[in-house]
Parts: sequence; C-alpha cells; structure tokens
Amino acid sequence: MSKLANVVFTYALADKFTAANLNIKALVVTPGCCDTELLKVSGCVNWFCGCLKKVAMQSSEDGTMPLLTAIAMKDVQQGDLILPSRGFNGEVWGPVKTLRRPVQAPEEAVCQDVPSQKMLWDESEHAILEKFEL
Repeated sequence: MSKLANVVFTYALADKFTAANLNIKALVVTPGCCDTELLKVSGCVNWFCGCLKKVAMQSSEDGTMPLLTAIAMKDVQQGDLILPSRGFNGEVWGPVKTLRRPVQAPEEAVCQDVPSQKMLWDESEHAILEKFEL
C-alpha cells in the first residue's frame, strides 16, 4: 500500500510540475529488498532475516541501482516507476526496469484516478499542517 501511495502522490506531483511549466521530473524509485542496516533497527526477527537474505535479498549496492538509473537515465520520463525486475511480484531484486506512466498493470489504474490523487495530496498536507504550493 505504501508503494501505491507513493505512485499516486508522485503522479499528482508530476501533474503539478507540468501545470506550472517547471522543468522538474517527479519519479518513483524503489530499491527492492536490500541487506541494509534498516533490518537491524526495524525489529526484524534475526532468523527470518537470515533466511530472507539467502533467498530474496540483494546487496545494498545493488539496491542503489534504481536510484542511480533514475538520476542518470537519459530517457527518464515524468512519473516513471523505476524498480528491480525479479522476485516476488517482480519487484524485489535484479536488473532495473522502468514502468512508464500510465502504470502498465490494469489493476493499478487507481494511480491515474484524479480524485484519489487529490485526496492523498490533501491528506498529506493535512498531516504535515502545511500547504505545498509550487
């Protein structure tokens, strides 16, 4: 759900950048499942994390590849989702893939839903007690 919220929010931000004629791109980037210090501080059960490392976890260095791709890829487009291409649901490890807006999976059509984008934007502003104006 958090990844979905990130995509919905990013689409709203991308539309605001475009409407304001700003030369800024809003992108969604996820590293996948990485062996980082976050596991140690998250309360993850040690034996579970140990098993996960052997089966489905990439190095922290490999986890930086989606971010580096977003930074350096020449043809990155407004609203792109950049993530690993393999694993459970195809988003855990492996070579980087880019999903173009609109999100290619029909079940993720909610990302294009303007009322959902507005609701998430409004609730985000409410949560931080601040309006985000461009």
